[in-house]
Amino acid sequence: MSETSRGLMISELVETHGYDSEQLNQLSDEDLASELDIAKETGFVMDNSDSFEDIEIEESIDDTVATNDQIVPPLPTDPAWNDYVMAQFVPEELQDGNPTVDGLRRVVELLVGEVSASVTTITQVPNPNNGWTATATHNINIRDTDGNGRCYSGSADAHPDNTEHPYSKYPTAIAETRAEARALRRVLRLRTIAAEEVASVINGTPTSTKIESINDQQLNVIDILANNTRGKNIDVVALAKSILPSYNSIRKLSHDDGITLLTDLNKYQRGEKGFESVPDTLLGYKEDWRNK
Repeated sequence: MSETSRGLMISELVETHGYDSEQLNQLSDEDLASELDIAKETGFVMDNSDSFEDIEIEESIDDTVATNDQIVPPLPTDPAWNDYVMAQFVPEELQDGNPTVDGLRRVVELLVGEVSASVTTITQVPNPNNGWTATATHNINIRDTDGNGRCYSGSADAHPDNTEHPYSKYPTAIAETRAEARALRRVLRLRTIAAEEVASVINGTPTSTKIESINDQQLNVIDILANNTRGKNIDVVALAKSILPSYNSIRKLSHDDGITLLTDLNKYQRGEKGFESVPDTLLGYKEDWRNK
């Protein structure tokens, strides 16, 4: 990020939202941009009575402030804020270091305020035409200790490509939970991803070393997509041979191989760049493809 862009963000946060420039200078470019997005979205304006200059800061090992035997938490704009929030979760609320939705709900009310409303809207239901993708948006209304109300939202989707088996069977429920997790993280200004948001495959790398076989649900979705992809019928075996070098037979494919097939079929379904049309070599759906 250029110094000009960084300076403009700091200027807007100071002049429009009442932030302290010295505190903002300690933030990374990413945190600075995130802080500005949240301030714009929520209309947040810092109370001058709580300005940074009015707070006496004493150094401590855990980046918090000790005064009269009480712990004064860092401000949300402080680089130590994320670690402070993470320290509020008990072990039962963490999975591999990621907070669960249950834990996020509790910590939001602990640190921010009462949840006065929490509503999920399903904006897209899974069907063959969208690759069995469910999309949800979650809205949370928070009433802080001063009685002020603020609204936060988060959106997420779930489909066979980004959901760990066997939870991929329930895309709507997963999308709903992920959307709430993102909304809660936004309330807390938390950079750490929620446990429910972790997918089975990240950048093509499985999160588990256990090798699972392709399952019936994957086979059923593959069959639906291959039999009607934007008016084209795809030869599943030909597609498998073209993208899976070690292909032997459909029944010997792994769960991850099934995800790879679904990913390409979804790309053809959506007409993504490089997948606008089905090559002639892949045309021709065959009903007995599962036995090949």
